[in-house]
Amino acid sequence: VGWRIEMKRLTSSNLEHVGLQLWAGALVLSDLLLARPQLVAGRSVCELGAGLGLCSLLAARLGAASVLCTDGSLEAVDNCQETLRLNGAFDQSC
Repeated sequence: VGWRIEMKRLTSSNLEHVGLQLWAGALVLSDLLLARPQLVAGRSVCELGAGLGLCSLLAARLGAASVLCTDGSLEAVDNCQETLRLNGAFDQSC
């Protein structure tokens, strides 16, 4: 697609910061969304356990009507907000 995405992440962490890593599952789901953008285009999307928020960001860029990015860790949610801000997805929420 040619998009540049900026993210703050840890390369490894303890259990408390596990949401600040980029997980393989997020990459697999990202590939699916890029291959089938109609899954999110025009729809409301809620990402549970978003971690870095990569899939939420992609959903927003692929035309989701709204995106709610959630995680059980306040630090991960704060990081998701920063990721969305860095990448111009201001109207989405965490």
